[in-house]
Amino acid sequence: MKITKAIYQATIPTGAYMNERPGLEAELEEGDDPVKVIRELKRLCNQSVNEVFVTRTEDKIILEGRDGPVVIDLNDEKIEIAIENANTIRELEDVKMKHLYPTTTGKLKSAYDAKMNQLKSLQP
Repeated sequence: MKITKAIYQATIPTGAYMNERPGLEAELEEGDDPVKVIRELKRLCNQSVNEVFVTRTEDKIILEGRDGPVVIDLNDEKIEIAIENANTIRELEDVKMKHLYPTTTGKLKSAYDAKMNQLKSLQP
């Protein structure tokens, strides 16, 4: 028997009753070990499936991977850093006055509350 091709294909669940079937095919040359070629195809296929594609806009970073997009709001990140860097209750209240609004995300409100509790616990 002469083996002329090596094929690797995987079935990857992407959600309820949904799958992706990425795969690669290689034509074998004289002296190629089919098992080694299939291992390399598997490595390349898995690498491409696990890649994350990054898009950056002025105020967001969007990471698109197998599990769907993740959006990082750069303005929220700056506010979160300001909250983390506040060393006194007064500094933290200044961050709130300048940056936190009624429409602020729950994540930032939680970060603010946690920092406030931490600073209050440090007071005599």
